[in-house]
Amino acid sequence: MIKAYAKINLGLNVLGKLENGYHELEMLNIKISLHDEIFIEESKTNKVTYESFEIGEKNDLIFKFINDLTNNYQNLPKFKIHIKKNIPVGSGMGGTSTDIASIINYINNKYQPASVIKIINEKSERNSSFFLRKNRIHSIIFL
Repeated sequence: MIKAYAKINLGLNVLGKLENGYHELEMLNIKISLHDEIFIEESKTNKVTYESFEIGEKNDLIFKFINDLTNNYQNLPKFKIHIKKNIPVGSGMGGTSTDIASIINYINNKYQPASVIKIINEKSERNSSFFLRKNRIHSIIFL
């Protein structure tokens, strides 16, 4: 079982708006003890399930991410992922972001594909980069 810890924002500063429509944000965050529980196992196909609700694959950012990842790295197996959501959905506490970052850390530690963390900035939520860095409370992201 992997623990994916929530975050709270201690401060937020909008630095400006970029040409692509995203905002450059400076945030002061801290991880807290509240966490989602993630269970991962190898599978013949990618599948993501949740303990208390359903999200269709079309709308599931975690499913989209894991599918992109395993399609880009042919040496990776497919994964069955089950998530017990303890972080309230839509709370701004980084639930999906921390789940994605925790999955990346797990895959990177177990399978060590080259540049797997690079994908975080290209294909997933920008907020996830906060969760990839240990003991970091300050970040500048583009949302």
